[in-house]
Amino acid sequence: MKSKIYQFRIDIQGAKPPIWRRFKINGSDSFLKLHSVIQIIMGWGNYHLHDFEYNNIRISDDEDADDDDFFFPKVKTLPERNTVIDDLKLVEGDKISYTYDFGDNWRHILKLEKIEVDTKLLHPICIKGKMNGPIEDCGGIWGYEEMLTAIKDPKHPSYEDFTEWMDECEHDPNEFNMDEINMDLKSIKL
Repeated sequence: MKSKIYQFRIDIQGAKPPIWRRFKINGSDSFLKLHSVIQIIMGWGNYHLHDFEYNNIRISDDEDADDDDFFFPKVKTLPERNTVIDDLKLVEGDKISYTYDFGDNWRHILKLEKIEVDTKLLHPICIKGKMNGPIEDCGGIWGYEEMLTAIKDPKHPSYEDFTEWMDECEHDPNEFNMDEINMDLKSIKL
């Protein structure tokens, strides 16, 4: 049976230089699986809360969320485990917001670039990207940019701390290993 395949480009808002990925995913996959894909392709560790937003619809892993949510009073909330991408009736050019880690507030924009019909996509696949994803718990995009500035200047007061942190994490900001990402995507079991 042929399925709708969605090609998205995801960007971390505010990242300079841009941190982005282009990937394909089956329309019958849940938002829980989409969340897992994003975690892998952006290099996140799945340590924090997250949600999706699209046209006054919030898609969340919060099983207790409902339409009368205190923090999202005018937004309908759907469970990510039971909501599939096809449910949103997306068209090319539509954008979905994905926020990861409400403390650091990593905001991502997923832009639907195209919809295809395919029988061969067995699992999500990353087809292009640029730059390594940021380090967890570094203070959001502003903290990460401060780290990148500091590691370029040995006279910066935080040079040693940030260089050591990146070394411990084995983090190269310029690295993008699509082969490794695609190997990890094959392991998603949702």
